[in-house]
Amino acid sequence: MAITHVPEGALRPGDEVLLREKVFPVCSPDLYLIAAEKMSRCRLLQEAHEDSPEMSWRTWASDLDLPRDFETKMVRYSTFRQAIGAAVGGARVAVGRSPLIDPELGSGRLVRLVPGLPRPASWHFVLRHGPSRRHRMLGALTDFLRAQA
Repeated sequence: MAITHVPEGALRPGDEVLLREKVFPVCSPDLYLIAAEKMSRCRLLQEAHEDSPEMSWRTWASDLDLPRDFETKMVRYSTFRQAIGAAVGGARVAVGRSPLIDPELGSGRLVRLVPGLPRPASWHFVLRHGPSRRHRMLGALTDFLRAQA
């Protein structure tokens, strides 16, 4: 058995999706009023990503009325955690992935920029079973993972 992060198109028969992410723009509460009023005044945090168009600001440009030159306002980070950490610190606006940022949203360290504007993520956390030889504890582990997800 393995838990893997796979794109929608790579799901196999028998895969069990544990988590389906939703993505949406987030920022610190201190930056919210400025960002909600005029996104063109904000720097954008961009996580390096592959094959995840929903994580790109290009995907959000028309919904958020970003200016034509919005890419000149982007700061790029190599990981999701770096981009979110900068957003929590009040630096900029990031695209967040729920449930990975739910603790920050719950504590008030981050807020949704536009409530009601989530997009489904193109990747999923999947429970993938291996060969038919099963360990006696596999059922208990699988049940635990389902409950946690």
